[in-house]
Amino acid sequence: MLHKPIIEKLIWDEVFQDVLAVNPELAYIVHILDPGNALPLYRVRYPYGSLIVNEGTFYIPNPKGELVPVGDCSISSEIQEAFGYSGDRIPLGIVLNKNVESFFNIEGSSFPWSLNEAGSVLGKLDPTDKHYPARVFTISAGARSLFSIPNIGDATLHKNLKRDFNIQEPPPKNLFEQWNIFNKVLLHPEVKSGWITELIFFPVEWVKKIYHDKAWKQLQFYFLSYAWRQTGFFRNKLLCDFALSYIQHERNLKPNP
Repeated sequence: MLHKPIIEKLIWDEVFQDVLAVNPELAYIVHILDPGNALPLYRVRYPYGSLIVNEGTFYIPNPKGELVPVGDCSISSEIQEAFGYSGDRIPLGIVLNKNVESFFNIEGSSFPWSLNEAGSVLGKLDPTDKHYPARVFTISAGARSLFSIPNIGDATLHKNLKRDFNIQEPPPKNLFEQWNIFNKVLLHPEVKSGWITELIFFPVEWVKKIYHDKAWKQLQFYFLSYAWRQTGFFRNKLLCDFALSYIQHERNLKPNP
């Protein structure tokens, strides 16, 4: 039960202080709007290493505490309807504590994309965005890009980990495989870490208000401006790449894209 994922249906007043602690700007905007009891929220707790999104598909706990795709038959119709506006992708949400990492896998190796700390906004406000590579990214609870400086792949010492923590995996041969060992150790009952990250997700009732209620335009502006700030590097990347290419050309460096 220590590492069991949980989903709870709440109202804004029950999470206001938690959001205020990590994202005051968002908390005050919503608090002024005073959503009251009419608009529910969902808080989801994910144990370390569990997948919030697996290659584009959003995962949430079912009544048995199992993480399954949001469209799974074990997920209630109420929750499926609540998040239906995002299809099977991650709905609009905010990280309440700890962190999550977005990455993508290629031939068994994971490549980091972003580390989202408490207060970060996840998901997309616009479900009609056709340019988002939805089936590429995976999001894990906690950092995925971890490695050990000591020789964690030592076969002799690895036997001790297998014995003490019931680890079945072989010694890691590269940096990408080390995370599996960390995950197994942390989730072992004897460790009792209690590491949990919490996220708040906004169901369809909130999205309708944000899009169609003029009184909620400030909240819509917040999410759009947040997304704009997050894309600053990528909006200027073309010029940075051109500048680097020009330097390579001037210095006759190879290869020059």
